[in-house]
Amino acid sequence: MKQIDSGFENGNPIEAKTVESEPVPCHIVVNTDDKKGRYEDGKFQQYAYVIYMNDTVIDADIVKLTRSGEYLGDFVIQSVERGKLLNRVKIYV
Repeated sequence: MKQIDSGFENGNPIEAKTVESEPVPCHIVVNTDDKKGRYEDGKFQQYAYVIYMNDTVIDADIVKLTRSGEYLGDFVIQSVERGKLLNRVKIYV
């Protein structure tokens, strides 16, 4: 899922829309290290999952995760790491 800010039309702001993309195959791992996360607005937010996938452009703020047909939830992307050598992306949510 991604949120698109449509900008302005005739000088008036256009409401942002949420658009879902096609499902992307990936490997989802539950974060078990309680020290992995980031500080935001003065509080620590632990990563829930680490997602591994082929290198691609990440143009989203929120991802919808499913595993074997089971809906895991919608998660805000907290961090993206690119592994140039292996051509992979690691996403923390």
